[in-house]
Amino acid sequence: CGSGTLLIEAARKALQIAPNLNRERFACQRWPDHDRLVWNETVAAAKARRINNLVVPIFGSDQDPAAIRAAKANADAAGVAEFIQFEQRR
Repeated sequence: CGSGTLLIEAARKALQIAPNLNRERFACQRWPDHDRLVWNETVAAAKARRINNLVVPIFGSDQDPAAIRAAKANADAAGVAEFIQFEQRR
């Protein structure tokens, strides 16, 4: 599983979490013609699409215990740790 990137992306996609949904600022928000109302509606719609459970579990394994620790930490930081099962295997 390495650092867990593919597993994390799979979980976020399956949960319908839009990319950078938890990010606070984007460059486009400083554009002169930025429409704050449309932006806020779009973000709200993206948040409403998120689901909170998976039909199929996501599993990842690695032979290196340090890789498992890193992948778990990365999944936690991405907010999807509870949806991925990591295991050390050869």
